[in-house]
Amino acid sequence: MMTHSLSRRHLWTNLVFVFVLLSGLWSYLALPRAQYPEVRLNWVAVATVWPAASARDVERQITLPLEAVVRRAGQVRYVAATSRDYVSTLLVRFEDIPHADFERRLQALVRDVQQAAAAFPRDARPPQVVELTSSSLFPTAMVLVPAEDGDDRLARSVQADMEALPGVDRVWAIGLGEPELAVAFDPAALRRHGVAPDVLARTLAEQAQDVPAGPVSMSGRLYNSRVSGLSSDPAQWAGLPIPDGQGGMVPLGELADIQPGSAAGRERVALADGRPAVLLSVIKRENVNALHLTEAVADYVAARNRQLGGAVLQLADDQTGATRSAIRAMENNALLGLLTVLCVAWLFLGRRMALLVSVGVPFALAAMFLSLYLMGETLNTSVLLGVAIVLGIPLDDAVVVAEAIQIRLAQGHERLAAVRLALGEVARPVLASVLATVAAFAPLMLLPGLLGKFMLVVPLTVILTLLASLAASLWILPSHVVAWRGQEVCPRPMVRMRQALGRGLRRQYGRLLAGAFRHPGRVAMLFLVLLGLVAAGTAAGWLRAQWFASDPLRVFNVNVQMPATAGLDATLAMTREVEARLRAVARPGEVRASLSMAGIQFTPSETRHGDHLGQVVISLADQGNGERSVEDFVAAARPVVTGLAGADNVAFQVLSADLPSLSALTVRLTGESAGQLAEAAQALRQAMAGMAGLEDVQDDSELGKPLLGLALDSAAAARAGLDPMKVAGLIRLHFDGLPVARVADGDTTRTVTLRARDMDDAAVRALLEQPWRLASGQVVRPNELFALEFANAAGQSRRVNYRPAVTIQAGIDRDHLSAATAEAGVRALWEELRAAYPGVTVEFGGELEDVRASLHDLAWLFLLGIVLMYGILALQFGSVVLPLLMLATAPMALIGVALGLMVIDQPLSLYTLYGCVALGGVAMNASIVLIAAARDRSEAGMGPLAATFHAARRRLVPIVITTFSILGGLLALAFGVGGESLLWGPLAAAIVWGMVVATPLTLFATPLLYYRLARRRAA
Repeated sequence: MMTHSLSRRHLWTNLVFVFVLLSGLWSYLALPRAQYPEVRLNWVAVATVWPAASARDVERQITLPLEAVVRRAGQVRYVAATSRDYVSTLLVRFEDIPHADFERRLQALVRDVQQAAAAFPRDARPPQVVELTSSSLFPTAMVLVPAEDGDDRLARSVQADMEALPGVDRVWAIGLGEPELAVAFDPAALRRHGVAPDVLARTLAEQAQDVPAGPVSMSGRLYNSRVSGLSSDPAQWAGLPIPDGQGGMVPLGELADIQPGSAAGRERVALADGRPAVLLSVIKRENVNALHLTEAVADYVAARNRQLGGAVLQLADDQTGATRSAIRAMENNALLGLLTVLCVAWLFLGRRMALLVSVGVPFALAAMFLSLYLMGETLNTSVLLGVAIVLGIPLDDAVVVAEAIQIRLAQGHERLAAVRLALGEVARPVLASVLATVAAFAPLMLLPGLLGKFMLVVPLTVILTLLASLAASLWILPSHVVAWRGQEVCPRPMVRMRQALGRGLRRQYGRLLAGAFRHPGRVAMLFLVLLGLVAAGTAAGWLRAQWFASDPLRVFNVNVQMPATAGLDATLAMTREVEARLRAVARPGEVRASLSMAGIQFTPSETRHGDHLGQVVISLADQGNGERSVEDFVAAARPVVTGLAGADNVAFQVLSADLPSLSALTVRLTGESAGQLAEAAQALRQAMAGMAGLEDVQDDSELGKPLLGLALDSAAAARAGLDPMKVAGLIRLHFDGLPVARVADGDTTRTVTLRARDMDDAAVRALLEQPWRLASGQVVRPNELFALEFANAAGQSRRVNYRPAVTIQAGIDRDHLSAATAEAGVRALWEELRAAYPGVTVEFGGELEDVRASLHDLAWLFLLGIVLMYGILALQFGSVVLPLLMLATAPMALIGVALGLMVIDQPLSLYTLYGCVALGGVAMNASIVLIAAARDRSEAGMGPLAATFHAARRRLVPIVITTFSILGGLLALAFGVGGESLLWGPLAAAIVWGMVVATPLTLFATPLLYYRLARRRAA
């Protein structure tokens, strides 16, 4: 029936073939490009700003009520709450629940947060609840806009323009203050004229209001009326009369300076030359092509610079280069692999058959890309990883079928009969091989958690390609063979050479195999020696694990922590010093862009705020020939900034194309006593700093600004008509300032902020010693109202899962220490300290935290895959023993992988494990077709030895073709011929080594095992 269909419907087959190729090519070009898969993380961030509040006040009045809301949300897996000066942030991670359920939980959380916010302090801003996705974890592009003399109008214009670009979700602005009309009063002038500060504030608020006056009828027409307050014109404000203490009026201009501008934000950004700037970070929407969006941003920057007459705007960072490089490397590797397939297949099978075998690869890939496009996926590094893993498998199936057809054609059968006989021989083992490999990968799609979401597309890509390759091998290829017109023209010397090559290989293999049958102990000894080498190398630490090894991004941060009393100016000066030293280390053209920030730090797990926190961002140019890697640059830069005088801590933060919120080593200390917790964290951090192999040890337990407490005399305050709120308002009015009104300035709304002029220490002391005039006309002295108390205060309060916590993070020098060894060393350090801190518990996280959960699930999923593979093979071959022989090739391949990783000095990673599954499928395919051929001969009446021997010689050529084709394709990727990749290079090298070891073992061990089984059955 199948061959009849092939002969009668080859036109339909060709139409399907062309359609899949063209639509797959179109899908490949149309798939949105992205660094990561688009993943809904089920993460929610809740941020609340309370100006002028200390970390302790933020925790008590903002964070703890929000924690209570989260407790009631349900299905929450993890919550981290951080209270800092002015800011409360909560990271809420829900369980791995369906998206519809998560949406309902999110809506309920937003509603409950809004209800809780009604009880927040009056000047606290409304909480912002934001869902975090993979698209919002890292900006697609960053643009620097100069903001000279506080003029940020250009930055606001650029921000609005870029937010209008297609595909942009939002543009975050760092260093951009709110438009304001600053009224800076002179306290001495207020005292001279007898003007109370709160009277001044109330007058400004009243005079700035636009008040509706209702409808007015004039000349038979009805008008809406409005009494207009002051505009944004500083001259109009300067003439505003203010009641003085003698019953008269004094112009505001005699009491204060009025200046439009931008409020000094809590963050500052400086360009490399020290000029103030605004950093605009572009966040893309989901399923938007990151490459196209970045090109649009770059085009906008270029066009705006032409309009401005110079290089004013600067594209600070463009990390889509990693995606471009990955796609380019895979495209080059695929082309080189196809060329290798053509050469090898032409050498053994001839020109036409080689061409038919080769087109099966683009057909399978085209069908896979078409399927991904229809599913709404993106073209990202995980998809390309799946392509790298599965690239050789379509060759494997097609070569087996093509070689079987070629043999029948050489025997003189006409095409239809040759195809029928070939498919009768190899269709079942090829089907079994593909289905068994699908069964190995299918359980990996069930991997739960964050890792499972990010890696889901890898087994999906592999399975789609496998199923398409099955159709190409058992349908498309035979149909094309049947539809041939004419005979292949091949020079007779080439035919003789090809025949001689096949006979020579079979003859030499037959001699070696006969020797193996006579001395089976030698094969067993070889296997045991290789196994012993792997065991010894593992015990000696030559085979190390780095589960999430990946390509680093060409950008890194240097986090600067100043003393708690440092202000923004001092922090910015220190970050600029660090930036200058880093640029001095750089070679010409090596740094694409750099910037210094104060008041903010971006980390993989959170955004930290504080005047004493700073960060330097270094964006390196794309790596070319002879240019240093990120690790080499950091190694050269570390000595010039470590131990920098004036900074409490300087730490490097290398970013990688990895899972979000993943650090090398994280130690979390929890306890009920904040003091004991801080002491324990300090002791452990100091011990870790002296441990060889750990780098950039830091924790999030830090002192904040010293707390100036005002102990209010309630009786004196009551006599003066004051309460704590009014006293705090007076203090804030003189220092931080208070917003008293809002006025329109064209399309901009400006906040009228009243504050005292900048004062030195002497002026501050005079303010606290001079009498204060109140709105009631009463005059009081501050020392009659309150006493000053100075104390240290925490710069932040952090709680994890509703308990106080301090987190210590450290980098690991992979050349000297593994993650497991590092954790063991830190555990030993804590055992020495534990007795001194009985109320503190320690949990280890970072890379190993995710690894433990993932590997535990992976182990069961791999076991499930093996069970499924066994079941499929048992059903296909009707035997419970033969599948065990077929599965026995997998350990042979794994031995080769382990040896290869030790030789090339690369770590075992999670991605390499995925490659091992694919490698096991390729090795198992050779075993399946070999055993199937031997069993067919046994059933035809051959003895066990003859059946095994002739089947092995019969399957030699397709195994050799497959091996050399896969090796030829992957060697380019392994050695960086088509583009280097730290992610795929070790993966490809591991598969290459696995093939080199597994193929000889399969060719000798599998026949021996089957022969012993067949002989026992015959006996």
